[in-house]
Amino acid sequence: MVTLCLHILQNLNLLIYYFGTLDPIKNVLRWMLWRLLWWLLLPLYNHLHLLHQDLLISKIALAGGLDWQAEF
Repeated sequence: MVTLCLHILQNLNLLIYYFGTLDPIKNVLRWMLWRLLWWLLLPLYNHLHLLHQDLLISKIALAGGLDWQAEF
């Protein structure tokens, strides 16, 4: 009986170590929140990155670094 209790306590300690809590619903909700943030923030990051590249190209073009007529 004591061995069984120690075995259960060891498994609970492993669960706490790996998941941070004993409540699996909180873990699922935390995972869903991270996925939601990932899917919301990644397109925003990509959009801002492309906008930044466009601004850099515009600055180079205004400075005379690109010959737009030669490209077209």
